[in-house]
Amino acid sequence: MRDVESGRTDYTSAAFTPSAVERLQRLYGAGGRFTAGGRNGIRYLVLNASRPTFANQTVRRAVSLAVDRTALVGLQSQYNSDFGHPPFEKPTSDLLPGDVPGYLPGHVYPLRSDLAAARRLMAGRRLSAVLYSCSAAPCPQQAAVITANLAAIGITVTTKVLAKPVIFQQLGAKRPGYDIVVFGWVPDYPDPENVLVPLLDGRALNTPDGVDFAHFNDPSVNRRLEAAARLSGARRFHDFGQLAIDLAREGVPLVAFAAESDDAFYAAGVECRIDQPVYGPDLAALCRR
Repeated sequence: MRDVESGRTDYTSAAFTPSAVERLQRLYGAGGRFTAGGRNGIRYLVLNASRPTFANQTVRRAVSLAVDRTALVGLQSQYNSDFGHPPFEKPTSDLLPGDVPGYLPGHVYPLRSDLAAARRLMAGRRLSAVLYSCSAAPCPQQAAVITANLAAIGITVTTKVLAKPVIFQQLGAKRPGYDIVVFGWVPDYPDPENVLVPLLDGRALNTPDGVDFAHFNDPSVNRRLEAAARLSGARRFHDFGQLAIDLAREGVPLVAFAAESDDAFYAAGVECRIDQPVYGPDLAALCRR
């Protein structure tokens, strides 16, 4: 941020802190040098509903209450900082990214663990789960947070450390061996259908675009997705947005914990700015006076 203000750097993108966003908007927002937002992707825990532990919707809700989203995002931000990169994520429990039409604000679940509420839902259950994790930071650190969070509500997590290609191979298997895996999604275009259908329509798993790695196949949800996809305009966005809220609150096949937040800050004199609605600024188009 300081390098951009001084002119040593032309551009940076990051998930700036709320105080930094307020300052940058006040000083540079009117001139277009700073734009807040750009929340185009999400990161989440996949809860495999095809295996016994997370076949139960109430248990999935308990997990969503127990997960410390702020801690998980903090580890990712620390990793980025250690390697000289700005943070790109902010905690969330929303299934739709904030810049996708139809997004409804307001977190369904807390950004910090609510263990008391989670334990009430667990009602004394004692379960086990297998977590697939990569070996590179911050995967092991995030796995440790997830393990501790779920242990506190009666779910014992066993972590299997695998190479990322092996994890991706398992994600596409018909009978995968994981109960939990961390994954992320950035839509190809800014429309809620390109988030909710690939991720949550059980009929899409065996198609080229299907990433329903939770093996969540609820006929009533499939019908709502299909009906919303046939609509257009404000009604389309409303129906998809409400469905995202309902799924986060009740179905809970995915536990969203991070929204990619791409706040953009340009140095004085940088022009020719073109903001692509999903992938952010067109860096090749930037120019100087």
